[in-house]
Amino acid sequence: MQDLLELPLFYFLGSSLIVLVSCAFYYNFVLNSNRSLYFALMVFGFILADISACLAYYNEFDELWYVDRFFYALSLGFLMSFAIDTEGLRREQEDIKILKDSF
Repeated sequence: MQDLLELPLFYFLGSSLIVLVSCAFYYNFVLNSNRSLYFALMVFGFILADISACLAYYNEFDELWYVDRFFYALSLGFLMSFAIDTEGLRREQEDIKILKDSF
């Protein structure tokens, strides 16, 4: 570790990824729509990008930087698909309303 701030930021990144995975599983479990699938794939892509970046940096395996950028770009694509799917958002809001009314 090169700085005193790096270790807390490393733990913050790890805990935020754990929260994102939990949210993705819960979101996909409750609604099970295309948007929830895009969100889950986005999260797993970011995690795979982070893992490959750590392996590339600490093990000096330079080919993994390409894997890191591939998964990062793929995750950004899923994020864009998640954000622009307004029809899926409308259907999810209707489903949430139905779920709230059933309780």
